[in-house]
Amino acid sequence: MYNFQKLLYNSFLVLLSIIISVLLFSSSIEANDSSKIITKNNIVGIEYSIEYHSPFNDDTEIQFTVYNKTEAPNKKKINQWQKSSSKNNGLIFLLHGGRYVYGSKEDFNAYATYLSNIGFTVISLNYHLIPEELLPNINQSHFIQAFINSLGSLDAVITYVIENSKTLKINNKNNNIIVGGFSAGAITAIHYGYINTKNDLDILLQNPMFHNLIDPEKYILENLINKKYGVDAIINISGSILTEQLIESGDPSIISIHSINDATVPYYSGDTDGSGIITNGSGIIYEKAKSMNVCNTLIKVNGNNHNLFANGVESHDCKNCRSKINSFLNNLNCQKQDKKKKKDKKNSNY
Repeated sequence: MYNFQKLLYNSFLVLLSIIISVLLFSSSIEANDSSKIITKNNIVGIEYSIEYHSPFNDDTEIQFTVYNKTEAPNKKKINQWQKSSSKNNGLIFLLHGGRYVYGSKEDFNAYATYLSNIGFTVISLNYHLIPEELLPNINQSHFIQAFINSLGSLDAVITYVIENSKTLKINNKNNNIIVGGFSAGAITAIHYGYINTKNDLDILLQNPMFHNLIDPEKYILENLINKKYGVDAIINISGSILTEQLIESGDPSIISIHSINDATVPYYSGDTDGSGIITNGSGIIYEKAKSMNVCNTLIKVNGNNHNLFANGVESHDCKNCRSKINSFLNNLNCQKQDKKKKKDKKNSNY
């Protein structure tokens, strides 16, 4: 009798896991000529959407735009993608800033167009934000929920784009996967890149803010340690990490851009955008990555301008930031070494 009850209980757990998985991520795609939102300098950006059931709302979708370089207009093949001219031939996923409260994928239009023009395929996405009805009484738990939900949004888009590359007319053969963002978007990208093992997840969950998660939130975080497609590099624009202990040998390369007196997201450690949540900024990320022999570049700028390179737009304080990122992303030897270490590290966990 006991064994029968145990079997029923285990069967229930398996069924529950399947139900959660289905509810969290189902996808569909619709695109036509009217979906084109960018046609500039031979760059075409086409908007798509996938269904995504999140802890915030069971009936939502994620919109994302794929930017890619076309053949010359005089060849009349505006819908045919060219092979990337970049040494990296990578996929770059970009997440906008906005405190998990506002912002949209269009904030990265200019930078996405630029990166596409030099050969990358760029995907800018609308991750899920804190719902408007919650904003009058916003608290730390809402930020944590939005943070977790953004990780799920990014993972859903990466998985969908890669597995539907033929439909999306993307040449993803031998591509590196690069995630990046500004401010809140950078925070999501950093954690997505550095939560790869059970040990990483255990470290994160030690934070008291993660002690009362609901099952869908737990599922999103647990899914990160089994993500189907690993990250090769991270672009961190004025972002931070909850704990630098997540950064280990063999983890993805990272380039960071940050003002040393940033009052919104700390350069070292402190309150993040008045939320009361303590995070560690680019200064600590750089030091930890360096100590772990993770390929790593830091562009630190004097002053307190949080927006010095907001959404990839250069300012007086960051005139050469785009070219510095280009140099970093084309350092294939560094990335290949990190990728091998990362693969060896993951294999050692089995």
